[in-house]
Amino acid sequence: MPCRHLAPEQATPVLEVGREQRRAAQTLGFCSTLVGIALGRFAYPPLIPVMIDAGWLTPAEAAHAGAANLVGYCLGAVLALVAPRMPHRPLVVSALMLTVLSFVACALPWGVNWMSGWRFVAGMTGAWLMVRGVSTALTAVGPAQRARVSGVTFTGIGLGTLLTACVATALPWIGPTTAWLAMAVMAAIPAWVGLLAWRRLRGAPMPEDASAQPAQVLGWWMLAPVFIVLAYAVEAIGIVPHGVFWVDFLVRERGMSLGFAALQWWVVGLGSLFGPTLIVRIAGHVGIGRMLLLCYAVTAVAVGVPTLTSNPVLFTLSSLTIGALVPGAVSMTSAALAEIAGAAAHARWWASATLAFAIGQASGAAAMARWYGETELYAPLFVAGAVAALIALILGMAGLSARRHYA
Repeated sequence: MPCRHLAPEQATPVLEVGREQRRAAQTLGFCSTLVGIALGRFAYPPLIPVMIDAGWLTPAEAAHAGAANLVGYCLGAVLALVAPRMPHRPLVVSALMLTVLSFVACALPWGVNWMSGWRFVAGMTGAWLMVRGVSTALTAVGPAQRARVSGVTFTGIGLGTLLTACVATALPWIGPTTAWLAMAVMAAIPAWVGLLAWRRLRGAPMPEDASAQPAQVLGWWMLAPVFIVLAYAVEAIGIVPHGVFWVDFLVRERGMSLGFAALQWWVVGLGSLFGPTLIVRIAGHVGIGRMLLLCYAVTAVAVGVPTLTSNPVLFTLSSLTIGALVPGAVSMTSAALAEIAGAAAHARWWASATLAFAIGQASGAAAMARWYGETELYAPLFVAGAVAALIALILGMAGLSARRHYA
């Protein structure tokens, strides 16, 4: 059969459809992490002091509501894992709407049970968006575009961190009710944009590997994704010192001013905003697997160096690096699982990784808090975090080594 050549005006619409599908996937992924993770999960801690001062909650009750969010996140990840046949997209739509509703509900000072219940809902919907929203975005494009889509997807965490910092800065003047409503508005806008992107993806053709059945092979192939998931869980322990103790460590053990320490949260946010895109660009040259290992190696350095210095420049570089590497490692982990397991099995493995990360982070934070209670020293916790990142590096290397057995 002779080869038919399309005229330029005939070929252009095909190219545009591909671009539009990629942009819709990037938009949906970006809005999912912004609404579900950056706002739905991480916007609560800055509001705790002002809610306690306003008499909404006691310190113990505020901690209870925070724990409810984590429990909801774990349960949401479990549901996403054990119900792989549930349609992805309606679940994403429900999660976006419920997360916005949770912010509006939390603006009402109706006690600890009310607050804990809605924080539980926000945690569960955050997991749905992290698993199903991200998976839907990645499986809507071909393998060659997934790293790029993944990089844009996780910049939503960085933007949400900066938005949260803005609200935290204004808290002394606006109070808790206005703060919750402001975050509801900040969540509603990307939720609406995400819904529009979801509608554009509804009738879009899926790439071939997204509809293909995953290979049913027994044996050593299981080690590849399992090791990647384990590395992701251990990495969650490695970033606990910066995520929980960083500001207080700088003030109490390194003699920095409170203003300088508070500024580091903005630096972390800037790193989170621009880091994933930069990491994806580097991954385009060195490969997703090597970039994932590089993220773990640099994380170990960034967590460990502050125990050896009192240089504020190095502290700022540590904040910037961790801010970039946390969503960057998440992005590379998701892309690596899609590359190893294929798009058809990505949602299942990504749900497992999300649950493992939540368990690793929760157990690591609890263990380190208890350790600090006994020693009253932060430096050993940062050393432990650096060691955890090195263990994640070793596990990641093992997973990539076993990757060739995955068929």
